[in-house]
Amino acid sequence: MLVTQPLIGWLCVAALAALAARSLTRLAADFAPSRRALSDQSAPSCARTSRVGEALHAAMALGMAAMVAAPVTAGSTYTFEAYFGLGAAAEGGVWAARAVRRRAARLRGGVAPCRPAHALEPHHAVVGLVMVLMAARMSGAGPGGGAMLSMSAPMASMPGMTAGSGGVGAALATLALLYVWLAVVVLGGGLGKSALAQPASPQSSSGLPAGLALLGAPVTVYACELTMTVVMGLMLLG
Repeated sequence: MLVTQPLIGWLCVAALAALAARSLTRLAADFAPSRRALSDQSAPSCARTSRVGEALHAAMALGMAAMVAAPVTAGSTYTFEAYFGLGAAAEGGVWAARAVRRRAARLRGGVAPCRPAHALEPHHAVVGLVMVLMAARMSGAGPGGGAMLSMSAPMASMPGMTAGSGGVGAALATLALLYVWLAVVVLGGGLGKSALAQPASPQSSSGLPAGLALLGAPVTVYACELTMTVVMGLMLLG
């Protein structure tokens, strides 16, 4: 992307780097020995954003930034496929384990553990698979083509999908594109609702400045997820 569309490429890299920095900063403050947590630790766990989700959000952002900037080689495509595939598996595993724990608690007649706020593991797992597909298609872009160009071929072939592997690839690319932009609409709705509910001057119970308190606020989480999904949509559109 940096070769074919340098301005858009650098903007995407900058946005993704900012997203990763936000998640890593929140995690570092959350785990610091001297912290008074960014989110209210006295609140029930369902009121707090998932730490696993934050970590995997940062990993996804860094992987996407590398994909935009990296030259296309056989080795890089396999690396990205493995990287995003592991991320999708981790997200799916976290979601499945939480669902199993809740189900088991209900069957025992106990209290099911609440789901952390903004736990978007199913969405993360799906977009991780989208990135695996994009990495697999990168090999057809040619040296230096970048991730954005890699998806332009299946998009262009959509009107004449064939029954072969190319047709399957085009169909999967189309489904990926539809899902990503549908997710943009849904996340945009979540962002709007959280923004309306957001206090004018958010403060954490520990007295942190509003800027730090906003790192884990619902409006910030939705804004970051929306930004990452839009960038992914741009990469798919090519």
